[in-house]
Amino acid sequence: STWDKAKEDALVTLQSRSYYGAKLAASRARVEPDEQAADLSARYESGPAYMLGPLVIEGTRRYPEQIVRNVNPLNVGEPYRVERLLELQRAVQNQPYFSNVQVDLLEPADAVAEAKGEAGTAADAATEADGATTTTKTTKATQPDTITTPVRVRVREQPLHRLNTGVGYTTDTGAQVSGRYSYYNLFNRAWVFDSQLSIEQKRQYAYLETAMPPDTRTFRNSIYGSYERTIDVESTDLTSWRAGLKRSRSRDKYDTTFSLDFYYDNLLPFGEPAQISKALVPAFAWTRRDVDNPVFPRRGNVISTQIGVAGKGFLSDATFLRLYGRIRQYMPVGNRDLFVARLELGADLTKADPAQVPASLRFRAGGTDSIRGYSFQSIGTPEGAAVVPARYLGTGSLEYQHWFKPDWGFAVFWDAGTASNSIKGVTIYNGVGVGARWRSPVGPVQLDVGYGIQQKQFRPHISLGVAF
Repeated sequence: STWDKAKEDALVTLQSRSYYGAKLAASRARVEPDEQAADLSARYESGPAYMLGPLVIEGTRRYPEQIVRNVNPLNVGEPYRVERLLELQRAVQNQPYFSNVQVDLLEPADAVAEAKGEAGTAADAATEADGATTTTKTTKATQPDTITTPVRVRVREQPLHRLNTGVGYTTDTGAQVSGRYSYYNLFNRAWVFDSQLSIEQKRQYAYLETAMPPDTRTFRNSIYGSYERTIDVESTDLTSWRAGLKRSRSRDKYDTTFSLDFYYDNLLPFGEPAQISKALVPAFAWTRRDVDNPVFPRRGNVISTQIGVAGKGFLSDATFLRLYGRIRQYMPVGNRDLFVARLELGADLTKADPAQVPASLRFRAGGTDSIRGYSFQSIGTPEGAAVVPARYLGTGSLEYQHWFKPDWGFAVFWDAGTASNSIKGVTIYNGVGVGARWRSPVGPVQLDVGYGIQQKQFRPHISLGVAF
């Protein structure tokens, strides 16, 4: 009944904030049918306020428990809040070493006994001078106001080796097969070796990384290398090599990365001279994910920012400052519908020829997650028959989704933007269209038909993938 739910909700609120051991002591409901009234009352025994104690970690065998301690955001002595335990659970779950994490408080019986022992008893002792008789009067021990109880973290470890495979398809780069192999105890020191391979019709990608466990500030230090090639994208082939050092941290909603990246790019516009460029780029990246559901969000936003700089002569062909930012906002409409807005901006600030900036650090627009109604990366700087990446990027999108069933919906959208070497006199490309949405068991599936207003063409856009 509604009354039972109200009592339960009140108890859950108490147990979630400080009063972990709260109980419903008594409740009463007196109904007056003639007066159409009811007298409702409930009494709760809150018990002592709970404070968080040290961690007790269970289940670690292959990997050191110090990993859990290093990512622990809790402080000994802080008031118990269930959301703080969930924050710890997410922090540990984000580490690659564990497949399952449970966080709770230890049973407080020992803590209660200890607290009561400290309180002791109040006693009056009267001893007669001759020692013949001793009388002791004892009062009942009082319950402590606060209890400090340990926080238990139970983990299930990942196997030493892990292999994932998947297939997918997008209209941007075609059919895809992918694989990922990870080893979680390199050098018997819990270093992580990670390798990824993706083969698509228009793109090939390979990545290798070796990462240390998180330190006491939860940062992970790593070294990486990658290879990427895109084939026949707007009459260009691009081969990009990258290698570098990273110091990164992932904490609840926030990802932070400091890196030193070396780029070596070979861009070949068909019928034009190759553009070979290199750059050594100290960079900073920051992402915030504040959404109600990480897979199918309905409320909140995701913000990503990047900044990097290069100096000519320091393993770089040009001096430049690179800026990039992206925000996607989710706003629920009623119980089912959804409004999604996106804004994306980028710039390479330099006095040099743009061709001296590595192509993978420049910008093109068009495609499924950019401006629908136009082909993948078809908006940029014309060079002969090809379209090459540009210095500036600006795109935006407005989309309304109507969900007629929990897992099925349709959308209408308007995308707009451009990529250009100049911010003056640019052409803004607009795309409008409709699409279908499916919240599949393996993730979101998106099928759109966009109309490019400037090109006066309809174009399908499909995005789906399945992991094994």
